[in-house]
Amino acid sequence: FFGSSDPFLVISRTNEDGTYFPVAKTETIMNTLNPEWQPFSVSLQKLCNGQYDRPLLFEVFDWNSSGNHELIGRFKTNVSTLQREDAVEFKLWNPKKRAKRGEYQPSGRL
Repeated sequence: FFGSSDPFLVISRTNEDGTYFPVAKTETIMNTLNPEWQPFSVSLQKLCNGQYDRPLLFEVFDWNSSGNHELIGRFKTNVSTLQREDAVEFKLWNPKKRAKRGEYQPSGRL
């Protein structure tokens, strides 16, 4: 179906060496541009080891049956920012699309 995606969300935390490790993944919502994932919880221990300023990476992918999932967009934040009252919406940026010349709009919002 043209014009829709099969999105899922992956949340990763940084390791001490700066690499990222996935700590949560949503279900895939088929054929939509506006997914509404089921609520889920992740312990602070698993999410950031109690370090509220530890960087977190949120990535939304378009699921493909081949297993070659395509990045829709991503953003980085931390628990401290997520706890703020004004932290309601984050723009999803795709680095490949953003690197191209011309005006680039966010790939979506989370």
